[in-house]
Amino acid sequence: MNSYDFEYAAFSFYGLAVLVDHLTTNIGINHYGLAESNAFTLYLIEKGVWSYVDFTMVICTIAVTHFLIKHTRVEKKMALFFPLITGVIRFLAGILNILLMV
Repeated sequence: MNSYDFEYAAFSFYGLAVLVDHLTTNIGINHYGLAESNAFTLYLIEKGVWSYVDFTMVICTIAVTHFLIKHTRVEKKMALFFPLITGVIRFLAGILNILLMV
């Protein structure tokens, strides 16, 4: 796997993980009576802006990481660490949501 493939895979996984978490949270809250445990996320959901903030955070994370890779001396693997770790956390949150709904 070359470095461009690794970068694409990292960003794709991050985006997929956020999508899984977001969708399972919405389904769990709306159809299964689950409650959001994150106070900040709950506030954003109540105000109706959670999707916008989540989307903005994804775009900013990818943009900043890409900028670091292209325009600084930061090593690519180090720059991709944050989106990968965040993606793993969000993916696990989505899996936990699915387990709570089953």
